[in-house]
Amino acid sequence: DPVMVCEGPSDTAAMMQLGYSALGRPSCTGGTNILKAMLAGKEVVIVSDADSPGRRGAGRLAAELVTLCPSVKIIEPPAKDMREWLNEGATRDAVQFLVNEAKGKERHAKQAQQVQRQS
Repeated sequence: DPVMVCEGPSDTAAMMQLGYSALGRPSCTGGTNILKAMLAGKEVVIVSDADSPGRRGAGRLAAELVTLCPSVKIIEPPAKDMREWLNEGATRDAVQFLVNEAKGKERHAKQAQQVQRQS
């Protein structure tokens, strides 16, 4: 299974409750250097919050990890964030569907570069 990277402790706890290995960031942009060191060589799924700052932060992190990790994907739950989605009844199968449907690191590297240019 990949390591799920979430924004904040409650989203991280939600992913762990569903049985995933998860790491939390203090914000949508925080902890990048530590995450790079911890995640090098691992398959990673970044769980974005469903807002502009969350999407930008996920794209930037993907751009940082794309050369260090064999697989980097970004998913966005169909709710404000992962905690809210879990409270609405999300299952591991539903999360895994998003992971399986997400494009790989090539797409997200390009997406992240576009975000960086817009910032």
